[in-house]
Amino acid sequence: MSTKFKVITEPTSEPVSLTEFKQYARIDFTNSDNDAVCSALLQSSRKYLEGLLGRALATQTILAEYIIDAPQVGPLSGSIDTEPNWYHYLQELGANPFGIAMFYFDLPMPPLQSVTSVSYQYTVFDTDPNNPSSYGYWTPFTGVYVPDYTREPGRIWFQDPPTVYRWQFEYVAGYGAGNAPAVLPYNIRQLIKEVAAFWYDNREGDPLPKGIQQKLIDMQWSV
Repeated sequence: MSTKFKVITEPTSEPVSLTEFKQYARIDFTNSDNDAVCSALLQSSRKYLEGLLGRALATQTILAEYIIDAPQVGPLSGSIDTEPNWYHYLQELGANPFGIAMFYFDLPMPPLQSVTSVSYQYTVFDTDPNNPSSYGYWTPFTGVYVPDYTREPGRIWFQDPPTVYRWQFEYVAGYGAGNAPAVLPYNIRQLIKEVAAFWYDNREGDPLPKGIQQKLIDMQWSV
C-alpha cells in the first residue's frame, strides 16, 4: 500500500512567535525592518524540521491518499503474499476467515487533531452522480470509523470498509489543539529558533553547524 500527502491549509500562526525569536537571536526590538525576514525564517525553519521529523509542528490541514496495491504475482508461482493483507483476504476470499477484523489506516504527520472527511474511489474512472462525464470522483464514506487521537501516528479504525482502489483522508494535525491536545516539546521549539537564528546570521546558504545537525539526528530517534 502506497501513501502520499500534502498540506492544503498552512498554519495561521507559528509555534515560535516573532517576539520570542528576536529575543533569542538578540535582534533589536525597536527595529522592525527585518521582521518580515525573521517571520519567513521561522516558517522555513518549522517546515524544515517537519520534513526531518515527519511531524506537524503547527496546526495545519492535510490531505492524505492511500492506494491499495495489487497482490504480488510471479510468472510461475502466481500470487505471492509477503505479509498478511486483509484487503486481499477480503477481496480474494469474500470474507475474513478469522472473524471480525479491525481495518485501519495510519495518518502521516502527527499529532492528529481531528478528521474532517473520508472518501474513496473504486477506480480512477468513478464518475460524479451529478455529472457522469466527470471522472475521478471521490465517494464520501458514510460508514462508521473511529479516529484514535492518542496514538502516534494517528489512526483511523474501520470495522467493515469496502474493498476499493484508493482512500482519501482530510484531517487537521499539529500541536496545541484538537481532541488530544499535545504541547510542542521544548527541544523542538528550541531547535526551530536555533536553525532560524543561524539562517538569519548566514544568508549565503552555509550548511548548518555540526552541533545543530547532531541535535537533529538525535531528535529523529527520540520523537
